[in-house]
Amino acid sequence: DLLGAETRAVLPCTSAPAQLRVLYANGVQITGESKSSFAKRGVPVDRVDVDFHHEPEAYEEIFEDILGADVIILAPGSLYTSIIPIFRVPGLAECVRKNSRALKILVSNLWVQAGETDLSISDPERKFHVSDMIRAYERNIPGGTAGLFDEVLCLSLRDVPASVLQRYAVEGKIPIYLDRDIVKKQGYTPLECGIFSKDALAERGVIQHDPAILAKAIKTLFIAKECFAGQKLQKGDCAPRTAVAHRVSIQPLLPCLKYHKIGEILERLEIRYGRRTGGNDLVADRIRTEIREIIWRHHDIPLAHLGYIQGIRCIDLEDWRRDQRWDNVFSFFDPDEGCIIIRRDQFDVPQKLEIAFLIALGESLLGDYATSKTMDSVEVNGLHLGKVYHLRLKDEKERTCYFSEKNLRHYLELTRMLPTGDPCHFTRLINGDEGFTPPGLFMGLMYAWYLENQFASHIEYKMTVLKIRQSDLIPEQLKMLSRRQKIISFFRDVVFSASAREGYDCTTVK
Repeated sequence: DLLGAETRAVLPCTSAPAQLRVLYANGVQITGESKSSFAKRGVPVDRVDVDFHHEPEAYEEIFEDILGADVIILAPGSLYTSIIPIFRVPGLAECVRKNSRALKILVSNLWVQAGETDLSISDPERKFHVSDMIRAYERNIPGGTAGLFDEVLCLSLRDVPASVLQRYAVEGKIPIYLDRDIVKKQGYTPLECGIFSKDALAERGVIQHDPAILAKAIKTLFIAKECFAGQKLQKGDCAPRTAVAHRVSIQPLLPCLKYHKIGEILERLEIRYGRRTGGNDLVADRIRTEIREIIWRHHDIPLAHLGYIQGIRCIDLEDWRRDQRWDNVFSFFDPDEGCIIIRRDQFDVPQKLEIAFLIALGESLLGDYATSKTMDSVEVNGLHLGKVYHLRLKDEKERTCYFSEKNLRHYLELTRMLPTGDPCHFTRLINGDEGFTPPGLFMGLMYAWYLENQFASHIEYKMTVLKIRQSDLIPEQLKMLSRRQKIISFFRDVVFSASAREGYDCTTVK
């Protein structure tokens, strides 16, 4: 009644709490709808998964209404965050297929959506086409698109003034192009209609779906659906059906409980200030609140990652002693004290604080893994050729580190550290007076980049090789590409693994 809708007009697909996981074409996997909406990864979405916190079940009323429907409409909405997740609930897609008598229509989106449909996975150099949208459904819905819809209703732009489209283009909004011939080859009937609001266009110069006109178009199709009988095209050029029905989290932790646990962990941390920092504008409660919100924004940070820090220290600018010759990172993890150290001025700008904290948090996962880090000069016949960086590890039994021995060694080799005859000794040769990113700092930068690529331009630059068309002309490029892919896989499958995100009690870490 409050919605002004009839009984059973609006029903939830399931009552099981769930979270979205978006996998991008470069291998990065991010949790949460909000992050996917604002992401600027520069690569297309590969697929979407849904993690349910317990076994999902759809309501019987939904199955009854779908089986009895005369018309089934896949309405316009966010491709990866609205329609596809619904069909990941077990039984819903199959129920739609069982209703073979209904008119089934997919209503195409009007505009390319940033973070979701701004790049095509089949050709990342162009924007989304309608055929790409159908491929995305085919790839992400269990069983593909067979039996879900036959007609695709698209916006006709013939009556839209060019000046309006030009203004939208200036704002970065581009219509989803109807590649009619390819859609037909896929086995669907593309239908162009003027289903936008003429009043909104005339009064406000905007293009949006008009519910009344859309309803009339669908009624017309329903009345004339006999014209389509026996004319359904053979399903053709779609991506392989790789979607799985659903995934239930192991040891589920509801977001509200995770938020509460984050607060409990931060309350136990010691917050210390520099000797020149007053307590009026920077208090422990403020720091805890800001850090809590940072962690909360990044759902992929498991509670286990917070188990290696004992406190946060704020250092005044005058007392900052970290060597900044090679970088402008104003935070680090001190393994001796188990503290994240952040320079005082970083707290004044929220984004700077977020970057500083995430880099140091990433570094903390290595813990006190190293006994020494030294640099030796390399000279031959009096000529300076470069330097050798020596990293010596603590014995595994004496080490406090997030990673197992196997994973730690794998990570070091991914950062181009070379193992020696001594299992605790790694080296790296550096040419001339060039600098390099040591494993600890690289861990922090990569950690921040994985969560939000805009936070670490240094890593983003390195990862641009993944966007370049590959050629075997220079074999070294292929080796570099392989290393980049492996380091992303390491962060996805080890650092931010599903098992790390689900129910880990960080209080067990000493």
